[in-house]
Amino acid sequence: MKQWVKIRRLGAINTGKILAVWMAFIGVVYAVIFLLVFSIGFLTKASPASGVFAGGLGLLMFALFPVLFAIMGFVYGITGAAIFNFLVARMDGWDMLMEFPGPKKR
Repeated sequence: MKQWVKIRRLGAINTGKILAVWMAFIGVVYAVIFLLVFSIGFLTKASPASGVFAGGLGLLMFALFPVLFAIMGFVYGITGAAIFNFLVARMDGWDMLMEFPGPKKR
């Protein structure tokens, strides 16, 4: 059964939490890529100091990227929900067609 529903508000905190988790996952993916790139720099070191710097920087990014991405995602989620709520209040809601499952057949 399809039915039109009208969205009038988004929960800012919940939207921020969802986006924070999603962005933390993306931060882990980026961190793994950067760790691989910097470990190649660590293995092909031109001097001992540059190899240690590359390895340490790769580990630091691996630790910080997910946290920083999650913080950015939370802030973006809250501001995006606030902007959405502001605009939708002036447009009398946002129509969305949703499909609900009917009764199960035996």
